[in-house]
Amino acid sequence: MADVSQYQQQISVCKDNKRALEKLMNYINAQADFYEDNHRNIKNIKSTDSDFKGKKADKTADYIEDLQLASDKYLKGIDDMKEEIARLINAQKQSINGYKSMIKAEENKELYKRP
Repeated sequence: MADVSQYQQQISVCKDNKRALEKLMNYINAQADFYEDNHRNIKNIKSTDSDFKGKKADKTADYIEDLQLASDKYLKGIDDMKEEIARLINAQKQSINGYKSMIKAEENKELYKRP
């Protein structure tokens, strides 16, 4: 039955990992909400100031385009991060279920007198 206590310890570790990942996901979601609002504002930026004419207007438009592209890239990174965190949370859940199955197998081994 020493294996059972070891499996229970692993379940505890997995649950702690899962909780930490869920907290991280909540934080990332809050950041994503902020950056999605910011992204909408960036997409609506226009170079309309009358001081920006000719080369200045071209440069300003380039800067705005760079900012919009960086914002797109950042939001894509956040989405990728959320997918990876969700995958890791799912892996922790599967590990917990696996360890629970191992505990049941150890407990049932005595019932069926298997080696």
